[in-house]
Amino acid sequence: MTVGCDGARTPEELDVLLEDSLLLQDGQAVGQLFELGAVLSTAFGAPSVHGRAEIARAAHHLWSNGRTYVADA
Repeated sequence: MTVGCDGARTPEELDVLLEDSLLLQDGQAVGQLFELGAVLSTAFGAPSVHGRAEIARAAHHLWSNGRTYVADA
């Protein structure tokens, strides 16, 4: 199953798309939610990642360590 990445119209829609992509472990969908030159900083002290491909790889690394993301209400 792939998450639709046609774009969010609100921050809340983006949060839902990000959470769905991460819960479904869809790295491509995670990457597509970011601008081409996006920089993602993590809270875990890991180096920042740059661009969609690196962001998707970082998500896969997160999953391989048994972690996931769930948004706060």
